[in-house]
Amino acid sequence: MSQAAGFQGKAEAQKKKIEDLEAKIAKYEPRDPEAKRTEHEKENLERGLIQIEQEAKYFEIRAEQRRLYDKDSYMKAFKADLPWPPAEDFKVYEENKKLKTAPRDWDKTVPVDKSHNKHVEEKKPKKEEKKEE
Repeated sequence: MSQAAGFQGKAEAQKKKIEDLEAKIAKYEPRDPEAKRTEHEKENLERGLIQIEQEAKYFEIRAEQRRLYDKDSYMKAFKADLPWPPAEDFKVYEENKKLKTAPRDWDKTVPVDKSHNKHVEEKKPKKEEKKEE
């Protein structure tokens, strides 16, 4: 549910940006080159809004499915006097959640190989000689 709420918040922010761009486009003169760029940016935001709304809807549906599944599995475990949730199911859930939120940028997880870089020695500053007066 928190993921669905997060995407709904993003969708509202995206709608606000689109409204701002529509107001901005209305102020432009005919054949203004800036109007075309702004219109293109608005179209990109609208495409992104559709994806964000789909994600929010997905998480709402998934939460409801999960609620019904958990209700059913809990009743079965309660009647059979078994622990709930099963440790194995929870472990799989945690692993999947970790993988979904893992960064996909290799620079953050794989160290940079600097073995081929040329070694540069730092020059030491020369000592200043005191001038005799």
